[in-house]
Amino acid sequence: PEARPFEVFLHPKSLIDTNSNNQVQTVLQSPQSIGALLAAATVKAGKVDRLRQLVEPRLKQPLGEVPGRILLCQLALTAKDFPQAQDQMTQLINRLKQDSSHTSNEMASHIAIPALLEPELQQKAAELLELVVDHLTVATTPGLGNASAEPLRTFRFSLARSYFRNQNSAAGKRQLEDYLTYLVNLYQNYGGDYGQYLRRLEFLKVAEEYAKGGQRADLLDCLGRYADLPATQN
Repeated sequence: PEARPFEVFLHPKSLIDTNSNNQVQTVLQSPQSIGALLAAATVKAGKVDRLRQLVEPRLKQPLGEVPGRILLCQLALTAKDFPQAQDQMTQLINRLKQDSSHTSNEMASHIAIPALLEPELQQKAAELLELVVDHLTVATTPGLGNASAEPLRTFRFSLARSYFRNQNSAAGKRQLEDYLTYLVNLYQNYGGDYGQYLRRLEFLKVAEEYAKGGQRADLLDCLGRYADLPATQN
């Protein structure tokens, strides 16, 4: 808008789709935003330099820097300009170390998740997404009414898959085990045995990730822990 010339509005679609009862229905595996659509159209039209000229002055403004860098990174990813994408993610990581807000960090996932699929960017994308996960884990403290399994499940599973693909089984396991630890506090305030029932379901999801990653010993261990949990009336 003309009244807000130093900001960038990406209009990201929520990563979590809920129904009328505020229950999670689906989680977007490929983040979507109008910013990403603009980046794609810009590359197709051959106007990359023009969009950069419009965005770069906003990088110097507090409200424009984070979304502006995300848009430039979306542009670089679309154009397969990996050095530029790496540079933008590096600067975004430095900025997010001082910005733990939910909005900024969830927006950053819109570039971290697709960048994980690019071999040239996997290491930097993982660094960015781990920072996002750390901030969101602190921000969604169990007991404050704002905690849920998503989007942290999707983020941690995405990181685990990337690490397993790159033969870093220890890092992949750490993501899955940290998620299981998070669930203990997440479901402790549920009435009856419903929280235990939900934990059992999540153990199966984690076991599936171990199976997909070819981690047989961890898979069997996870299934054993699932079996050891008391059965519930659910």
